[in-house]
Amino acid sequence: MTDVLNRFGIDDGYHAKFGQLIKDWARGIKQPPADLKAFKQQLEDEGIKANYPTGANELKTLNVFRADSSRLDIRLPPTDFLDDSESFIVKHGYVIPKFYHDAFDSEPNIDDVMVFHAARIGDYTLANCT
Repeated sequence: MTDVLNRFGIDDGYHAKFGQLIKDWARGIKQPPADLKAFKQQLEDEGIKANYPTGANELKTLNVFRADSSRLDIRLPPTDFLDDSESFIVKHGYVIPKFYHDAFDSEPNIDDVMVFHAARIGDYTLANCT
C-alpha cells in the first residue's frame, strides 16, 4: 500500500527488525536518530528496507518523541493521507502487511473495510506503541 500511496513504509519482511530497533531506542540500547539522514542510515545499517515517498510527500524532517505514561498522546493523520487511504481502500480493498497473514496463517476476513480502517486508526492512536 505504501508504494501505491507514495508514503513512508517498511517493506514486508522487515517489520520485526524495525520494531526491535524501536524497542532498542526506547530502552536506551541504541540512540534514536537526530534527523532524517541519520534515520535512513540506521535503517540501512540494520538491514531494514523501507519505501521513502517522493514528490509532494517527500520527507523533510524527523520527529522522534518519547511517550509518557501519564500523558495521552493523540496523533492525528494528515487529512490528505486519510482521504487518499479511504479512496484506495474503496478501489482496492484493505491491504495489510504480510506479517498479519503469516501470524494467522490465513487471509483476513474483513466484512466492512471502512469500519476496519476506523478501528485500526483508533487502536493505533491509543496503543501508545505497545
